[in-house]
Amino acid sequence: MSMTLYVTFNSPVDTASIDNDRILLASVVGELESLNAICEQLSVKSLADFQSYDPSDLAEFIDDPEERAALVANAAPIEWFDASQALPTVQKLHNYFARYGFMHSQRSKPAGERKWIVESVDKTTEILKELRDLELMLSLAAKTGAKFRLHIGD
Repeated sequence: MSMTLYVTFNSPVDTASIDNDRILLASVVGELESLNAICEQLSVKSLADFQSYDPSDLAEFIDDPEERAALVANAAPIEWFDASQALPTVQKLHNYFARYGFMHSQRSKPAGERKWIVESVDKTTEILKELRDLELMLSLAAKTGAKFRLHIGD
């Protein structure tokens, strides 16, 4: 199952034509140490800093009812971000990956084999498309004044 980086707005933004899956961006945001190092090098806020989760969404991942109730009761409220503050990060990440490329590790198990194979695959074109889509969505939000949050889910 692949995880996706979702973009949620606090008011309507017409992004239906560009709201594609952001599977590679989810993996980038999930690799905090690498992402933060790249963003520090680029002198921009980390894309991970724009994440905020609805406590009820997080609760789905907890089986124990008491732990789930405690999480929801003690969770911080959803935080909304100004889209114009994230645009420099998205633009500089786009330029970074356009220059240096993006290799993504993939696991596969060939038919009849017992072991998984891990290989690096060039996914530069795909990550650049995801970043362009995200930039367009955030630009539309900035024009309408809508706030946003990023969150990873399946």
